[in-house]
Amino acid sequence: MDRRPIGVTDGPLRQRYLDQHGASNAERSRFQSLCDDYVRDEELTVTLGDLWEIVHTG
Repeated sequence: MDRRPIGVTDGPLRQRYLDQHGASNAERSRFQSLCDDYVRDEELTVTLGDLWEIVHTG
């Protein structure tokens, strides 16, 4: 699931992804904020794994 583009994911799938990674509430909030910040053109190139790396490593 790390390679799935954010543009083809929905809220429940993103939550399941975060559950798999044991994300804290703060990480979940930051992850969702990043998902919301990406513009339409970037949604198919940026993956869930890309965003998780940003959130998890700080």
